[in-house]
Amino acid sequence: MSPRDDDERPAMSLCDEVRVALLLGEPLDDTAATHAQSCTVCAGADAAARALSARLTAEPEETVPAGFSDRVLRAAAPLLERNRRRATARQLVRTLVAAFLPLPVIVLVDVYLLRGAYQLLSDVLPTSLSLYLVLNAAAMLGALLSLTYGAVPILAERQLRARRRELHV
Repeated sequence: MSPRDDDERPAMSLCDEVRVALLLGEPLDDTAATHAQSCTVCAGADAAARALSARLTAEPEETVPAGFSDRVLRAAAPLLERNRRRATARQLVRTLVAAFLPLPVIVLVDVYLLRGAYQLLSDVLPTSLSLYLVLNAAAMLGALLSLTYGAVPILAERQLRARRRELHV
């Protein structure tokens, strides 16, 4: 690894080089071995560094106990269920708001269209027949809107259930 031009790192001392070699478990060259024997800091660090190096390179002895993941999932189940219900409720509210938000505009457009149809039919047909046709059209539009908007919560819940199934499979 080469240092960058703008990175000014201090050079390693001989003590640092000896400690690094000891930690990595590398053999010491003649200069480093002489220094390690003559330097009190390095001589004291020799045994500790070799022991630490051996411990770091050893295989980990601790393993996860059997059934640990099951216990953790069982303990977290109430929180996970609460979060799932909360997310489902938020998604359902968003879906219902998105579905019912344009309803006033749709009703307003229908009213204007029915008024225009009544005016047009009144010019051509008798008033009672025009009223009958417009009321039948209004009843049909009302029934279609009721069925459509009555199905929105059912369809939203089905979509949420399908999404939950996708996430938990």
